[in-house]
Amino acid sequence: MSLAPWPARVFASALVVAVALCGALSVEAWPLTGWRLFSTERQATAVGWLGTSVDARGRETPIPFGRFPAADQHFISVMSSYASHAPAEQEATCVAWARLVRRYGGDTARGLRLYSTRRDMRRHVGRREPVQAVPTLRWTCADGHGARSATGERRATAAATRDRRAHGGPA
Repeated sequence: MSLAPWPARVFASALVVAVALCGALSVEAWPLTGWRLFSTERQATAVGWLGTSVDARGRETPIPFGRFPAADQHFISVMSSYASHAPAEQEATCVAWARLVRRYGGDTARGLRLYSTRRDMRRHVGRREPVQAVPTLRWTCADGHGARSATGERRATAAATRDRRAHGGPA
């Protein structure tokens, strides 16, 4: 039995070392992997976020974050801490998303709606079709009006506070 040609042995050795390093360092660089894809426990309930734009007729369209430039595709990570952001930062985020929606052909005449979603993954067992997410409205925002939580609480922006003071209202 003869050995494989030296280029094949070098390639195979390098591949084994690369796979072992990715596994040891938990690097997820396809096609090399840290084996996390099937090694994490799946929860009974999957939670997430959904952003929609609302046109002049009140129709909602999911925001295509995947079509945005790479730097603007981090909707899920932004929403995980959105409630703790300052009102001015929330408004700036909404304004930026609305600009991107319009740039990519969407309509934001009535602003944006931000929903938390919940999927009961136990209903997926043994079925091919995905489980539908149940959305719950958490935030609405419109250019220049700041973000409002779904409970009706308005997060005051600096501009709104200035306007109330100018008209004799409380700050």
